[in-house]
Amino acid sequence: MGVIAVLPSAVADQIAAGEVVERPASVAKELIENALDAGATRIDVDVAGGGVDRLVVADDGCGMDDADAVLCFSRHATSKLRVADDLLAIRSFGFRGEALAAISSVAKVTLTTRQRPRDTGFRVVVEGGRVVSVAEAGAAAGTRVEVADLFFNVPARRKFLKTLRTEAGHIEDTLLSMALSRPDVAVRLVVDGKTTLDLPPVTQTALDHPARLDRVVRCLGEHLRPHLYPVQGQTDLLSLSGYVVAPLETRRDLAGVHLGVNGRPVSDRQLVQAVRAAFRTLLEVGRQPIVALDLALDPALVDVNVHPRKAEVRFADPRRVSGHLIALLSEFLVTTPWLDRRTSAPRVFTLPSSTSGKTMTLSSSSSSSSPSPSPSSSSSSIPAADDVADAHRERVRAALLRFQGRASSSPSPTLSSSPALPLSPSLSSSPALPGLASQPGRGGAATFSALRVVGQVGGTYLVLEGPEGMVVIDQHAAHERVVFERLRAARASLAAQPSQPLLLPLTVTLSPSERAALDDEAVLRELSAYGIEAEGWAMQTAMVRALPPGLDGRKAQQILRDVLAELTAAGTTATLDERTDAVCARLACHAAIRAGDTLAPVQVQALLKDLDAIDLGAHCPHGRPVVRTLDYRELADWFDR
Repeated sequence: MGVIAVLPSAVADQIAAGEVVERPASVAKELIENALDAGATRIDVDVAGGGVDRLVVADDGCGMDDADAVLCFSRHATSKLRVADDLLAIRSFGFRGEALAAISSVAKVTLTTRQRPRDTGFRVVVEGGRVVSVAEAGAAAGTRVEVADLFFNVPARRKFLKTLRTEAGHIEDTLLSMALSRPDVAVRLVVDGKTTLDLPPVTQTALDHPARLDRVVRCLGEHLRPHLYPVQGQTDLLSLSGYVVAPLETRRDLAGVHLGVNGRPVSDRQLVQAVRAAFRTLLEVGRQPIVALDLALDPALVDVNVHPRKAEVRFADPRRVSGHLIALLSEFLVTTPWLDRRTSAPRVFTLPSSTSGKTMTLSSSSSSSSPSPSPSSSSSSIPAADDVADAHRERVRAALLRFQGRASSSPSPTLSSSPALPLSPSLSSSPALPGLASQPGRGGAATFSALRVVGQVGGTYLVLEGPEGMVVIDQHAAHERVVFERLRAARASLAAQPSQPLLLPLTVTLSPSERAALDDEAVLRELSAYGIEAEGWAMQTAMVRALPPGLDGRKAQQILRDVLAELTAAGTTATLDERTDAVCARLACHAAIRAGDTLAPVQVQALLKDLDAIDLGAHCPHGRPVVRTLDYRELADWFDR
């Protein structure tokens, strides 16, 4: 006799429930998605006992008749699909027809529904997958689903749940994600008899409308309102719209990264990594960005049928989607609008000709209406964005054209033509900062050189008088960012970093792994590209013959060890140019002026002008802030004025 048997339907249903129903929040997600597919304009959620004792989701959608009210509890019963080809372009939230069957197999479910314009509705009670009763009932138009005693017949599952407070928190997070992606739907959450969330519907489509902003800050946190920036852009592949929080506010975890695809909240790791890549030189180590973004693209290019709970999606060309997302976000971030405290009209940023398929509208306080998404996958005007790393390199090249190409008829300044950094800079006597050359002002979000310089305090901070407050700049972080951008621009343009031979070669001691790295010709070529000429000497010894101009030869050992650490840590996966950025950041840190160095007025002005002329001047390459502003109103409060 064979050992393989077909499982009873009750067992199969509980297995399916294990895939779909992980916790009460999973139940809430499925029921909320059903409500949205039913055309609901209002969703009310009532939670008791963390959603285990009772979870009610009520909507004002289209409702169901008596036949559908019973049939919806059958497995693979759905109104959203008819043929297999429908799976290739899914536009609804639900489509498998498994949610209610799975939920009712591990809980006691009561469904009450009424269609318009009928006067009476129907109530269906299902317990453990078995229909208990079907009867007419008075009901409001729409559908109300009550799930009680979750996992009553599989008590082992309850042991894996967290505290009731934690489970209720997961339900609230699910509701907030939906509220961000569907501002047109009113949302109300009651937890143990207390209303914790009550969001009215927002019918306005403009991202900068006060009602839209209120919805976002109520979901993300009121403290983020001053740092919230509407952003929208479009390429030939996708449309991007949503909100970006300035990197002045960050989180320790990724809970602040809210992403959606065609209005569906997702937690796609590749998209999250793309967002982090755009922010990577703006955030300190261990900090994460805060965004609420939605990508709109052809449904045929997205497969949502890859995860039991539909939490993840798969793209036909994921690297190209990531490249476009990085390019759009980077074009916004390089403008650093959070440095401009003045209220301005919306501005449309058209990307350079090499990425001519995209436009972006953004504003710190107001923004024009979001363009209607009209993505097309027929052709791409961004060939470099097909690869994520190429997209990043293209962004750097575009920045060079935009910010360095504004010079007069003379050639655009490059790293190799800039004044060399002296080996041991004497900042108090030098008329100009090492490695800095006055370049055209950025003409964008902020112009530091136009502000009146009050002075230098603590040998570290530059104090400026701004139109709305006192501006304080960290001189080391500012110079570090300038040097970093020039190093990175030179690498992106494939220009070799100049090197300066040392008067006498220096012998440095390395660890065995560091010494072994110098036997790799590829590592030696990379070192040479950054202006470092070194070679292995003895077992744990190397000879350094040249360094980039401006680096102190007395720090040759530390410089070489730092660069080798970055090159070997990055390995061979130079995704998103992380390797280049890491090395450039190390070199910039060593080359930048230090805290405690006294600067002459002309040096301060040179630094401010060069800070105006670079991208992302608000943060050093390690993510630390370069500038802070103390509002005059706050100063007045100090003195009770």
